[in-house]
Amino acid sequence: PDTVETPMRATVVVCLLLGLTQPLASQDTTVVRSQAPPAWRNPRLVEELRIGALEGDDKYIFGQISYLEVTSDGSIWVVDQQGPRVRIYDRNGRFVRAVYRRGSGPGEMKSVMGIELTQQRQIAVWDIANSRISLYRETGEQVRSFRAMSTGWSDDNLRVDRTDRFWVRTVV
Repeated sequence: PDTVETPMRATVVVCLLLGLTQPLASQDTTVVRSQAPPAWRNPRLVEELRIGALEGDDKYIFGQISYLEVTSDGSIWVVDQQGPRVRIYDRNGRFVRAVYRRGSGPGEMKSVMGIELTQQRQIAVWDIANSRISLYRETGEQVRSFRAMSTGWSDDNLRVDRTDRFWVRTVV
């Protein structure tokens, strides 16, 4: 009898454990199934825009793209960490202008760690090495800059909320 009883106890315990791992009915899990074929059976990718080249004009050669921002007029701001470089291209991918000089003075940058579009349609560029955020018009003219100190070096450190408050992640 003992040899029969022990496996049954183990089976009951295993069944109880399996039952405890199942989702509870109060979690309201909904499973949706469709009988129709998928809408994108054979997806086709269509290139709409290409910016960049392997050789040729330096305005179209990139080293390490880290951030992109698209403005309300369709312009594309590209941050290339190799440099660093911040360049503006129009909606058709043509180079418009560079928005940087390497250095620490006004209008100069050392290490861009974020770029965001504000509610006022200005572009905020955060230069962590110079401890500042610079604001630009969509056309690339600098509006102003202010101090923004942080010790954190990672992606997504700069955020701008709906009231145009600037949030910079830091390590304390």
